[in-house]
Parts: sequence; C-alpha cells; structure tokens
Amino acid sequence: SYAAPRLAGVLALLNQAYRLNNSNAEPPSQLLKAVLINTTDDVGATGLDYQSGYGKVNTRRAYNAIKDKRIITGSVSNGATNTHQITVPANTHQ
Repeated sequence: SYAAPRLAGVLALLNQAYRLNNSNAEPPSQLLKAVLINTTDDVGATGLDYQSGYGKVNTRRAYNAIKDKRIITGSVSNGATNTHQITVPANTHQ
C-alpha cells in the first residue's frame, strides 16, 4: 500500500508548515494527529467507521488549518474551565 509513505509525506509537510508559522518550534505530535483527524473528508458511512476510519486525508485542509492558525492548544486541570472564542466564517455549511 502507498498509504504509509503518503501519510509520512503529508506529516512532513504539516511539520514544516507549523515550524514556519511558529518560530521554528517543533509541533507536538498529538497536534498533528488532531489536525489530520479533524480535516479529513468523510467517506463511506457517516463518521468514524471500521471500513474507512476517520476518512480520507485532506492535505490542503490540514495545511491551511495550520497556516491560517486555526488551531487551539492548551490544557485544563481537573475541575477547571477554559474558554475560547471561535469565529465561524460566513457561508460555512459544516
């Protein structure tokens, strides 16, 4: 299968995009995983499924999420809250 080497290339591209936009800092691996999962194109059954997993990797959407800084990182301790303001662009359907 060509899936593993292709994904390695996508991750290298996303790593570079993050570093270019964050003073050459290395991205946390869990951040890259989250970006990949949240920017996939759903295929097959709706949502996560056994046949297609999270869906098909959408490199452009993942790259743009990092380039446009549409990511939030941080932590919250037990019993605490953390609030973020998110701007949804006009004409967003999903």
